[in-house]
Amino acid sequence: MIQQEVLNEIFVPNQLAQVLETVAQSNKKGNIELDYFGVKVREGKYENKAAPNKKKQKQIKQQQQQQQQQQAQVQQQTADYVEQEEIDDKYAKQIQFDDDENLDMDQIQQQQQFQDAQAYNINENIEFYLTSEYKTVKFNDRKELACLVGIKAKEVHQPQVPQQIEGDAQNQFNMDQQQHSKVGVDLLCVIDRSGSMSGEKIEMVKQTLNILLNFLGPKDRLCLIQFDDTCQRLTNLRRVTDENKTYYSDIISKIQANGGTVIGLGTQMALKQIKYRKSVNNVTSIFVLSDGQDEAAISQLQKQLAYYKQTLTIHSFGFGSDHDAKLMTKISNLGKGSFYFVNNISLLDEFFVDALGALTSMVVTDISITLENKMQSPYDAITISKFYGEQKLNTQNTNVQLKIPFLAEGQRRDFVFKLNIPYINNNNVQSENVVLFKALAKITSSQTKETIEKQVELVVKFVDENQPLNEEQDYFVTEQVFRVESAEVIKDALHKCQNRQNQQAINMIGSLISKVQENPQLIEKVKNIVSDLEQVKQAARQEYFNKFGSKQMYQIISNNYNQQGINAKFDATGIQLQQEEQSQFQNQKQMMWVKKVQYSKKCKP
Repeated sequence: MIQQEVLNEIFVPNQLAQVLETVAQSNKKGNIELDYFGVKVREGKYENKAAPNKKKQKQIKQQQQQQQQQQAQVQQQTADYVEQEEIDDKYAKQIQFDDDENLDMDQIQQQQQFQDAQAYNINENIEFYLTSEYKTVKFNDRKELACLVGIKAKEVHQPQVPQQIEGDAQNQFNMDQQQHSKVGVDLLCVIDRSGSMSGEKIEMVKQTLNILLNFLGPKDRLCLIQFDDTCQRLTNLRRVTDENKTYYSDIISKIQANGGTVIGLGTQMALKQIKYRKSVNNVTSIFVLSDGQDEAAISQLQKQLAYYKQTLTIHSFGFGSDHDAKLMTKISNLGKGSFYFVNNISLLDEFFVDALGALTSMVVTDISITLENKMQSPYDAITISKFYGEQKLNTQNTNVQLKIPFLAEGQRRDFVFKLNIPYINNNNVQSENVVLFKALAKITSSQTKETIEKQVELVVKFVDENQPLNEEQDYFVTEQVFRVESAEVIKDALHKCQNRQNQQAINMIGSLISKVQENPQLIEKVKNIVSDLEQVKQAARQEYFNKFGSKQMYQIISNNYNQQGINAKFDATGIQLQQEEQSQFQNQKQMMWVKKVQYSKKCKP
């Protein structure tokens, strides 16, 4: 008889064993080789070895392809390093980047004593979770199950947004900001001074940089870099003391627009400054301000980030209706930051302080999340069918790695994925709680540098078809699924508009809004996303798409994926509006700073 393990290995049903044996006996005198379900039969004999397992062969092939890709990446990275070193040598002859002003150690010690008493408790206030939309699945169901792994920094200090900020209230406001700033920030502003920035744009940039000085203090450091088709470091990285604010204002007043646009030169100098500074602040960020187009910028920035390997964020600010929003979005995504669409130049200062408000309320840094597959037979047939987001993830491996450079108080990051659950043979088991994944998070405090680990599991209950099914739905997961899936619908709508299928794009968005409005339990939870979709419907109109619509779509897609930033809003005439209510991704401090800038502009004669 044919060995049973052979049949099991090649997935041949047991009842075919007799058929194969009969074929073998009848073929004793034959010279023809037959193949029955992978079993070779010739002259009455069969091969006593398992046929190749197609699933395993596919896995082996995928692993080989991954190894080849990794080898190619290493070779390319080596070439990139050589290129970057050549650029470094060129810059090193011009500037000594270790000339950053030392942080005030006495102030740091005083701040540390204050922080020891007031420090954000990451053990108590950081929430780490791994959950699914439904908790119970039937063995004989073939379905897709939405899941997410996420982390949240609870907002402990919630400053009230004052109705007016003037007189003594202004002084108290400034004092409160210094006290409630969680961390010191090293901020590098990379400023496009090309010819197209002349006039109102460059003047607004200068005005905004001066406003920025009011929101930075002695524990923060600022470096100004300008670029056109060349690059110049205007200041070293120095503390924003009252004395230095006068120095910065003088430098800012001399910025003039002229020349072409090579963004990569500016980011190169900023990253070199960060790498070779003598001392490192709690948080590091780059602001890229440009209205230009630079096709080479993305490949250059990718090489630069791979070479310098620094923990930082990059926020991009795109000016006017003629800038390359796709480029600016890619820059912010590479830097794990936000893209701010500045169609109305008078709103630049509000966007600046929103980004800065998040930086100065950072509570954790260097967050790494490992999602580990714990499934065993027969549940190992379950696979990740989709992992949402801008980052490219290899879901074929048993582990998924996620990196988050910083997280501010009140912020969260939720990574949505879907599982493909096939028919599961329950072997007469009526119900079973199964651990599908385990997630481990390593988190470092931005204040105390303490590192902790948190661990969670995804447990799903599988039940027999005769058992009652708990259909209770986790609407938080549903909300996050709607967030990422709506971003994908907007991406499809953007492509349709680019192909002049504007009405089809509008219909797609309208159908999505109608669908969610049919679910009363969900509509309140996703009202901000629905508001974004209404804006996209307007942006998709042919008369608006080329003016501002495409840029607005790029921004909403990026921000809604990454859960940060302010999504631009336009009225029916195409005018960009000032923010009135707290954004879904803002904390209280960001909103308060925006309100302060709005009030100061309102009070100007």
